[in-house]
Amino acid sequence: MRLASCRLYWDLVMLVLLLANMITLPVAISFFNDDLSAHWIIFNGVCDTVFLTDLIINFRTGLSYDLARFLSEVIGLNLSTFFILIFQYHLIKLIR
Repeated sequence: MRLASCRLYWDLVMLVLLLANMITLPVAISFFNDDLSAHWIIFNGVCDTVFLTDLIINFRTGLSYDLARFLSEVIGLNLSTFFILIFQYHLIKLIR
């Protein structure tokens, strides 16, 4: 399987998880404050793990599908752009 088609499927999985979180999180926070079941906690743990994995994959692959890029070039490009702001946002969200 080519890298582009793998990336497409990965992005589709991320989109589905994002939409599921976008719908279920506000409902759970609004109506089920104290009644969180084990299924809900497992779902949140799996989603958080997949989102963290996506963060790591996107950090290592860079902004294009060009495989000839050096890892140090990709890391430098990511660190000089918006990555630090996104990382700080997720860190604050995790602490709360």
